[in-house]
Amino acid sequence: MALHAAEQAGQLNEQGGEILFRLIDTALILGHTRAAVGQWDRAAAAFQFALDAFQQFGNAALAAEPQADLAQIALTQGDLVTAQTQVEAILPVLAVQPHAGYNNPFFIYLICHRVLAANDDPRAATILQQGYDLLHQDAASLDEESRQRFLTAVATHRALMTAYREQEGQR
Repeated sequence: MALHAAEQAGQLNEQGGEILFRLIDTALILGHTRAAVGQWDRAAAAFQFALDAFQQFGNAALAAEPQADLAQIALTQGDLVTAQTQVEAILPVLAVQPHAGYNNPFFIYLICHRVLAANDDPRAATILQQGYDLLHQDAASLDEESRQRFLTAVATHRALMTAYREQEGQR
């Protein structure tokens, strides 16, 4: 997973995008920081910059993460149509690249699930199952202690597992 992201970063650099790659990284950090303090417009602008840049390189897999960030902002603001539009762009990418994203593919699955569920879209259960399965596939290669840390120490991983347990409890 980390190797895959590093290889993608290397490909961007080889394409002459070293400076742009650093700007994207900075934009994503700023976007997350601004979102954390409720600066939605400024966060969205940062995520949109990252999305546009990844699309400029033709890298839909990396673009999926800032798209999920934009979907999360729209969902937070109650704009279910915009959130759904972002998720609709992500779903075909996940179908061919399950580890899509820049840093954390599991965040993408979690946000897609939340948006689809908020829109009463029946695909919510499927995307949550896929994210949950992928999380456990990645964890399977780790020793027991590392596996438990991987599954519980990362907030997104915990949230994905909680959403899955809640879904299973409703069945």
